[in-house]
Parts: sequence; structure tokens; C-alpha cells
Amino acid sequence: MSDAGDEAGAADEHGPPGVPGVLAAFAAGDLPLGKTDQLVRFEESVRRVADPQLLEEDLGILLGHARDEAIASGPDGRTRTRVSGVDEKKLAAAITMTGRLLRPDKDLRDEDEALKASRSLTKSAGACGMTRYRVDMDPEGAAIIDAALAALSAPVKSPDGTVDERSPARRRADALLTIIGRGVSSPGEAPKSDKAQVVVTISLQALTADLAHGRCGACGQDLPVGPLGRPVTAPGQAPFGQPGGCGAPATGHAGGVTATGQVLSPASVRKLACEGGIVPALLGTDTEPMELGRAARYFTTGQKRALYLRDGGCTYPGCTMPAHWSDAHHVDYWSLGGLTDIDNAALLCERHHTKVHTRDLTCTITPRGVTWHV
Repeated sequence: MSDAGDEAGAADEHGPPGVPGVLAAFAAGDLPLGKTDQLVRFEESVRRVADPQLLEEDLGILLGHARDEAIASGPDGRTRTRVSGVDEKKLAAAITMTGRLLRPDKDLRDEDEALKASRSLTKSAGACGMTRYRVDMDPEGAAIIDAALAALSAPVKSPDGTVDERSPARRRADALLTIIGRGVSSPGEAPKSDKAQVVVTISLQALTADLAHGRCGACGQDLPVGPLGRPVTAPGQAPFGQPGGCGAPATGHAGGVTATGQVLSPASVRKLACEGGIVPALLGTDTEPMELGRAARYFTTGQKRALYLRDGGCTYPGCTMPAHWSDAHHVDYWSLGGLTDIDNAALLCERHHTKVHTRDLTCTITPRGVTWHV
């Protein structure tokens, strides 16, 4: 998780770290009993296997999003508006994802193997002559399916501008049939799309740990070999393949997170990378500039991926539309001199994109997200 230290520090301003901070928020009336119970149970369930520092940071982040806050508002800044934190359902989803991230790599691999063994596709008779299919999928399989369907299931306007009246469920069913039809008829000619690729955020240490000894998983160079044929490292540096080896940081979450929220083990990420079905979230290189200024009007594929990771979906308050159904919006309009840069961009779904333009709304952008002034 990026900026974990900063977010945890922000949470610490409200009270002590860890479970004492959760209880202090409850005692102050800023955290309901249900969410307090969720956070305490989460800490108890992972503390035996999690890195203590990471657990404390992640618990602080979860608490920061779950608690209610009083925010100054009004022209004089003296009016206090109480803003509720995320609801229990969203908190539960965040806890599940964070719990998997805190699990050791080996535990994630074992769990993923068990889940893969339970993959299933069943067929049964439905109502009115229909046929019902049920798919049970592990996180890796779900990430692949989600990315494939997302690329083809967005609403499509007709040439005369008529709005797509199909329901989301109907669009996903049509997308599935399109994918299968392409695969059966011309498996080598399916169009490529940046939205159809699996975008995964994972630490370098997690990605390169446990690889075969002898070659660096980060740069691909051969490592120095000792008399017994094993890689050697500099004094004070951990052996390659262990935390801290090959210059990688000694701490960090074990898993990788997809744009749709599945947590994958490093082994699953490496497998997808080997098959070319993944876009690692190492953005901002010389070949993918993040700042284009006035040189281009439209955001590049690399910039959109960065926005997918930063915003997670439509940034309008209360909207849950995922990133792949959202557009990159120029906060300072390009037509009025705004730049095509990440710090001038926010993801918005079509409905809220229209509302923002209609009401001429503004927002504040930070490295951690977007806050609209509505």
C-alpha cells in the first residue's frame, strides 16, 4: 500500500496506534460499536502471522476511513460538519483484502492452491426456457474474468446517440458471448485493449522473493556465485530470495492487489506476468511520461493506469462505479488552458462527469485521492 506511513500517521493524530486507538475512537463516539468489533476482530485474526509494523499501519488506515470526522465548513470555518466513515459492508471488504495482504507468501500460495481446486462451472435449467450457469472462481481467475468482461461490457451508444438500454447483467452476458465467439472463431486475432489487461500493484520485494537462485528477479542479471554454486551477496545483505536480499526492502505486503480488489499471491502475479496477461504497476518510466502539459489533449494509457490505481473508480462522493467504467476528467478544463497531467486529472463515471461539467464543480487532488467540493 502506497503512503501507508503517511496515512497511519494521520490516523495517529486522533489517538494511539493499534487496538488502543480503535477503542479510543469508540470511547470518543467517533466509531460505532459494529465497526469497532470488526477492527478488533481483524487485528486478533492476523496478528500471529502479520508483520507488527505493517499491521499497525494498516489498522490505522482502516480506522481512518471507518471513523466519523468533524470537518470545518462555512465561510468562516467555524461550522463543524460531521462526516460518516465508510459503512460496515465496505469496511468488511477492505478488511478481507487487507487480511490477505498481511498473510505470509507461503500462506497465500497454499490458500490460493486450495481455492483453485474449488473452481467450478455448473449448468442448470432456468425459468422460462433459460439456462443458468454458475461460476465459482478463485482470486486469480476472478481477476482475469473481471478484466476481460470489463473491456467489452461498458455501455455503448448507437450511431444516432441513443443510450444503451441494456442492464449491466445483460451487457456482461453479451461480453462473455463475444469473448467466447472470438476465441472459438479466431483465437489469434482478438483485439488488444489496455482495459482488458490485469493491473496489479505489488512490491518489488514480494515479486522477486523465492525465485530460482542465480538470477535477480528485478533486473535479470546473473548474481555472483560462490564455491558451492550458490549466489553470494555483499556483507550485511540478506541472501537473495530472502527479505532484504538483492537490495529489496525487508518489509512489505506479501500479495499484489488488482484494480478490482482481488489479492493475488506473488506466485500468481509472476505466472500472469509470464503469460503476458498482466500490467505491473511500475509506472512513470521514461517511456510512459506522466506529465504531458499542453502537448496532448487526451490522457495516455499509462496515465489512465496510474489514475486507476490512485482513484480506484469514480471519485464523486458516494459513487461505486469501477475504474474501468470511468473517464479521465481534466479538473482545470483543457479548453481553458488546463494541463493533461496526473495532478489535473480525476476519474469520473459518465453520469457524474456530466454533473461536474454542468455544475462546474472543483476538487482537491492529493497523491492519495480526490475530494470534490459539492
